[in-house]
Amino acid sequence: MSNIDKQAQYESKFSRLWERYDEASHGNAEQMRDILEVTLDALESAERQILRLEKLAEAESVCADKAAASGIEWMKRCLAAEKRIAEMEALEVRLTDINEYLAEVHDKTLNRAFRLLAEGVRAGDVAAMRAAGINVSAAGKGEAS
Repeated sequence: MSNIDKQAQYESKFSRLWERYDEASHGNAEQMRDILEVTLDALESAERQILRLEKLAEAESVCADKAAASGIEWMKRCLAAEKRIAEMEALEVRLTDINEYLAEVHDKTLNRAFRLLAEGVRAGDVAAMRAAGINVSAAGKGEAS
Protein backbone atom coordinates (compact mmCIF):
# COMPACT_ATOMS: atom_id res chain seq x y z
CA MET A 1 0.00 0.00 0.00
CA SER A 2 1.49 3.34 -0.99
CA ASN A 3 1.83 6.36 1.27
CA ILE A 4 -0.89 8.20 -0.71
CA ASP A 5 -3.36 5.36 -0.09
CA LYS A 6 -2.45 5.32 3.60
CA GLN A 7 -2.92 9.08 3.82
CA ALA A 8 -6.34 8.86 2.13
CA GLN A 9 -7.40 6.07 4.48
CA TYR A 10 -6.24 8.11 7.49
CA GLU A 11 -8.12 11.22 6.30
CA SER A 12 -11.25 9.13 5.76
CA LYS A 13 -11.16 7.79 9.32
CA PHE A 14 -10.27 11.23 10.64
CA SER A 15 -13.20 12.89 8.88
CA ARG A 16 -15.61 10.23 10.19
CA LEU A 17 -14.35 10.93 13.71
CA TRP A 18 -15.04 14.63 13.30
CA GLU A 19 -18.50 13.87 11.91
CA ARG A 20 -19.31 11.84 15.03
CA TYR A 21 -17.90 14.63 17.16
CA ASP A 22 -20.17 17.15 15.45
CA GLU A 23 -23.20 14.88 15.88
CA ALA A 24 -22.43 14.37 19.58
CA SER A 25 -21.71 18.03 20.26
CA HIS A 26 -25.15 19.09 18.99
CA GLY A 27 -26.81 16.82 21.50
CA ASN A 28 -25.47 16.85 24.98
CA ALA A 29 -22.28 18.46 26.30
CA GLU A 30 -21.97 15.93 29.10
CA GLN A 31 -22.20 13.05 26.65
CA MET A 32 -19.50 14.74 24.59
CA ARG A 33 -17.24 15.08 27.65
CA ASP A 34 -17.73 11.37 28.45
CA ILE A 35 -16.81 10.44 24.88
CA LEU A 36 -13.69 12.61 25.05
CA GLU A 37 -12.66 11.14 28.43
CA VAL A 38 -13.07 7.59 27.15
CA THR A 39 -11.12 8.49 24.01
CA LEU A 40 -8.38 10.17 26.05
CA ASP A 41 -8.15 7.15 28.39
CA ALA A 42 -7.89 4.84 25.39
CA LEU A 43 -5.13 6.98 23.86
CA GLU A 44 -3.17 7.13 27.13
CA SER A 45 -3.54 3.37 27.58
CA ALA A 46 -2.35 2.81 24.01
CA GLU A 47 0.65 5.11 24.57
CA ARG A 48 1.58 3.22 27.75
CA GLN A 49 1.23 -0.09 25.93
CA ILE A 50 3.39 1.18 23.05
CA LEU A 51 6.05 2.43 25.49
CA ARG A 52 6.02 -0.89 27.37
CA LEU A 53 6.32 -2.86 24.15
CA GLU A 54 9.14 -0.63 22.89
CA LYS A 55 11.06 -1.18 26.14
CA LEU A 56 10.44 -4.92 25.87
CA ALA A 57 11.64 -4.96 22.26
CA GLU A 58 14.76 -2.99 23.24
CA ALA A 59 15.49 -5.38 26.11
CA GLU A 60 15.04 -8.37 23.82
CA SER A 61 17.37 -6.76 21.29
CA VAL A 62 20.03 -6.20 23.97
CA CYS A 63 19.66 -9.80 25.17
CA ALA A 64 19.93 -11.07 21.60
CA ASP A 65 23.10 -9.02 21.09
CA LYS A 66 24.59 -10.38 24.32
CA ALA A 67 23.64 -13.94 23.36
CA ALA A 68 25.23 -13.50 19.93
CA ALA A 69 28.42 -12.10 21.46
CA SER A 70 28.51 -14.94 23.98
CA GLY A 71 28.01 -17.47 21.19
CA ILE A 72 30.88 -15.97 19.22
CA GLU A 73 33.12 -16.07 22.29
CA TRP A 74 32.30 -19.75 22.89
CA MET A 75 32.96 -20.55 19.24
CA LYS A 76 36.40 -18.91 19.55
CA ARG A 77 37.13 -20.92 22.70
CA CYS A 78 36.03 -24.16 21.03
CA LEU A 79 38.22 -23.50 18.00
CA ALA A 80 41.20 -22.72 20.24
CA ALA A 81 40.56 -25.89 22.25
CA GLU A 82 40.29 -27.99 19.09
CA LYS A 83 43.57 -26.52 17.85
CA ARG A 84 45.27 -27.29 21.17
CA ILE A 85 43.90 -30.84 21.17
CA ALA A 86 45.24 -31.38 17.64
CA GLU A 87 48.66 -30.05 18.72
CA MET A 88 48.75 -32.34 21.75
CA GLU A 89 47.64 -35.36 19.70
CA ALA A 90 50.43 -34.64 17.20
CA LEU A 91 53.02 -34.30 19.95
CA GLU A 92 55.47 -37.20 20.13
CA VAL A 93 57.52 -37.96 23.20
CA ARG A 94 60.55 -40.21 22.97
CA LEU A 95 61.57 -41.99 26.11
CA THR A 96 65.12 -43.15 26.74
CA ASP A 97 65.52 -46.89 26.70
CA ILE A 98 65.36 -47.95 30.34
CA ASN A 99 68.32 -50.31 29.95
CA GLU A 100 70.50 -47.51 28.57
CA TYR A 101 69.43 -45.22 31.39
CA LEU A 102 70.17 -47.79 34.07
CA ALA A 103 73.57 -48.58 32.54
CA GLU A 104 74.46 -44.87 32.53
CA VAL A 105 73.37 -44.45 36.15
CA HIS A 106 75.24 -47.62 37.11
CA ASP A 107 78.42 -46.38 35.42
CA LYS A 108 78.19 -42.99 37.09
CA THR A 109 77.52 -44.59 40.45
CA LEU A 110 80.42 -47.01 40.12
CA ASN A 111 82.79 -44.28 38.92
CA ARG A 112 81.88 -42.14 41.91
CA ALA A 113 82.26 -45.08 44.26
CA PHE A 114 85.68 -45.97 42.84
CA ARG A 115 86.81 -42.35 43.06
CA LEU A 116 85.69 -42.10 46.69
CA LEU A 117 87.39 -45.39 47.45
CA ALA A 118 90.63 -44.28 45.78
CA GLU A 119 90.55 -40.97 47.64
CA GLY A 120 89.96 -42.83 50.88
CA VAL A 121 92.84 -45.22 50.23
CA ARG A 122 95.13 -42.36 49.27
CA ALA A 123 94.16 -40.40 52.37
CA GLY A 124 94.89 -43.49 54.46
CA ASP A 125 98.27 -43.93 52.73
CA VAL A 126 99.17 -40.26 53.24
CA ALA A 127 98.27 -40.51 56.92
CA ALA A 128 100.39 -43.64 57.32
CA MET A 129 103.38 -42.01 55.56
CA ARG A 130 103.16 -38.92 57.74
CA ALA A 131 102.94 -41.11 60.81
CA ALA A 132 106.14 -42.81 59.64
CA GLY A 133 107.81 -39.39 59.40
CA ILE A 134 107.76 -39.13 55.61
CA ASN A 135 107.14 -35.63 54.25
CA VAL A 136 104.21 -35.71 51.74
CA SER A 137 103.27 -32.83 49.46
CA ALA A 138 100.79 -32.47 46.58
CA ALA A 139 102.24 -32.73 43.10
CA GLY A 140 101.45 -29.93 40.65
CA LYS A 141 100.38 -30.40 37.09
CA GLY A 142 102.98 -32.10 34.99
CA GLU A 143 104.98 -33.28 38.03
CA ALA A 144 105.32 -36.87 39.03
CA SER A 145 103.46 -37.84 42.10
